[in-house]
Amino acid sequence: MRALLLLLPFALAACNECSELAELAATVELGTGETSFGSVTDGDTLTAEWGTQGGMHVWTAVRTTGLATSPPPGPGGLGDAHPEVEVALTRPEGSVASFGPSRFQLRSANGGGEAVGLTVQFFVSAWDQPWLFPDDFDPDNAQGDDWDDAWAHAGEDLATQESTLTARVTDRCGVEVEDTRSILVAGFTGF
Repeated sequence: MRALLLLLPFALAACNECSELAELAATVELGTGETSFGSVTDGDTLTAEWGTQGGMHVWTAVRTTGLATSPPPGPGGLGDAHPEVEVALTRPEGSVASFGPSRFQLRSANGGGEAVGLTVQFFVSAWDQPWLFPDDFDPDNAQGDDWDDAWAHAGEDLATQESTLTARVTDRCGVEVEDTRSILVAGFTGF
């Protein structure tokens, strides 16, 4: 009982913050950037890069307002207190690349929170995303140059056909915000 009484002020502070934030219009802005935030507008081209572990990704970022972006005051675990961030790159046919969902503290910026350097990693295969590859491509029987040509086709498709980049952030109060942009991806060369 004594422990509950000691934690009560912290619980009330967390509830008050959620109540106060509920009166604000929460927002998230989708951006790009490895070390600093840059805006992304519909029609922009993001460049795929090779990561240190052999995969390809695009750098993304998010900027929020009106969300609980830091843990509530008091003792306790912080894992669930941080906002959950998820970024996905999709086409009408399915998913192409993603980041998260992952929970972490957003750094303070412009009266809200911000995260940069989010790597939206490509998970592309000829079996799971056949619509990125030539219609006559058979991954089960392909060899050498067949694969090179197929990956070049996938890269050309991503560079010329718009994909949807979506950022979703959910705070500890349960408020969820989303932002979406139509983009092109340059530099994807396959694996």
